[in-house]
Amino acid sequence: SGLIVEDDFLLVTAVAYPMSAKFRTGLTLAMFALVIFTLIVISILNNAFSAAVADVDAVAGGWDIQGIVNFNTPIGDIRGAIDDHPDLFLEDFEAVGGYTTIPVEARQTGAESQRWRRYAVRAAGDDFLRATESRLKLIADGYGKTDREVWQALRDDPTLAVVDSLVVPTRSGFGDSGIPFQLEGVYYEDEEMSPIELEVREPRTGQVVRVKVIGVMDRLTDAFGNIGLGMFVSRRQLDETVPFPIPTTTYRFKVAEGVDMARTARSIEAAFRENGMETDVLAELVGDQAAANRAFNYLFTGYMGLGLMVG
Repeated sequence: SGLIVEDDFLLVTAVAYPMSAKFRTGLTLAMFALVIFTLIVISILNNAFSAAVADVDAVAGGWDIQGIVNFNTPIGDIRGAIDDHPDLFLEDFEAVGGYTTIPVEARQTGAESQRWRRYAVRAAGDDFLRATESRLKLIADGYGKTDREVWQALRDDPTLAVVDSLVVPTRSGFGDSGIPFQLEGVYYEDEEMSPIELEVREPRTGQVVRVKVIGVMDRLTDAFGNIGLGMFVSRRQLDETVPFPIPTTTYRFKVAEGVDMARTARSIEAAFRENGMETDVLAELVGDQAAANRAFNYLFTGYMGLGLMVG
């Protein structure tokens, strides 16, 4: 009976304290609820991001291997160089394309702000534009209904451009990038858009050209900017504007069915070692970046969970 009385006393005391300090009790419960809610949201976002980047074809635009060469030791004809090398075979590749990334300054014609902002141009060759499967979120009125029609339009008209999603604001403001240049009058959530006129200036020469934006890339493409950044234009625009030759520095390869991507990537890197070639299997590159993001989220989640347990 003594134990029962003591248990009753403890129970009464345990109930009496939170009832006598209602504000403190409510604040404590709110704190625990907020931490648990945050943990759930982080877990959901982490799983959603992992599921999204698992679609490598969408992230890499259908390419399998990326190779970057030194600007000072370019490859004149990549397909010819592959055909001439004894350890590489053209039949192992379904497509080979390339582009050159150039830092530029840009401003939108008619926009409220007319300051030049830092941006980048990816001047792509016809082979790249013909074979890429990069997905578009928005297509300008009058330029077709499919992604393929837009990429074909860039091949036909060097004054057209497709921008990456990071320069297009969102209505919520969530996920906005730190890129200085931002488009006005269009949002990523929109269902349609009108063509947008841009002025692009090469900072070294001061040469200014006009381009018309007819598409916005899907935010997932290029792994949210981690494996590529800048607007796409036809390389002819670059060759006609810049008075000095600009070599191709980034190559993309689609390997034929049944070809070992890792082995082929190593063979490409070895074959063009003198050009400073560095290759990555895009599936592995995307997976490594996703793993790094997951590791950070797991660390943050574990830290909050430890705090919840201690509390």
